[in-house]
Amino acid sequence: MTPDDLEALALRMYPSMRPEATEPTAPTPPEPQAQPTEPSTESAPAADSKAAATTDEAPAEAPAYELAPVPPEVLAERVRDHSRRRYSPQGIYGAVLPHSMLDDVQDMPSEVKAMVVEELREMAADVGANLKDVMELRAAMSSVTEPPTNEQRGGWQDEAITRLNAEFGRKATQALADAKKFIRRDPRLVAMLNNNQLGDHPDVVMKFARLAAQARANGKLK
Repeated sequence: MTPDDLEALALRMYPSMRPEATEPTAPTPPEPQAQPTEPSTESAPAADSKAAATTDEAPAEAPAYELAPVPPEVLAERVRDHSRRRYSPQGIYGAVLPHSMLDDVQDMPSEVKAMVVEELREMAADVGANLKDVMELRAAMSSVTEPPTNEQRGGWQDEAITRLNAEFGRKATQALADAKKFIRRDPRLVAMLNNNQLGDHPDVVMKFARLAAQARANGKLK
């Protein structure tokens, strides 16, 4: 993941520093063994969150950092999850989501960086990701250094459909629909995928399809 990716990810967690959120549209899920036109787990990419704020008269004011609130549904699930009291996400994910991951982000206080990373660990626990899941998602994000072209996204979609059909068979349509529903529980997660334009990436699609299937089996997705 490049410094720009890290900065964008961090800024996406602050309402005052990102554009107006848009409701992600749900493309038609693929029929098993078919080739749909849109397997994306995300909505259209959000607008660039960076904007000029300097004038000749006075220096720009420092941005007001305010962590985006945890969605009520997610917060309620955290309260119900008694295992978090014994196995803190801060300890579990410390090695794969270290505080140093935001060292290259400029113009952000160190205490704010710490808050962002610590909330990312909580979000990893929210979706039931294990250490391998987190490492693979970070690897997918790091593998894309530039915004994907339409042609590249089309190729990703084709590969995602092939892999969904191979793994879920007749349940491929439901698996993709569940992945979309699972992601949309947390608008912050939607924003991250929008910002990085990775909602069509086959590794990301498959990872969230598996996490959603796990959540449904555990009664956490209905």
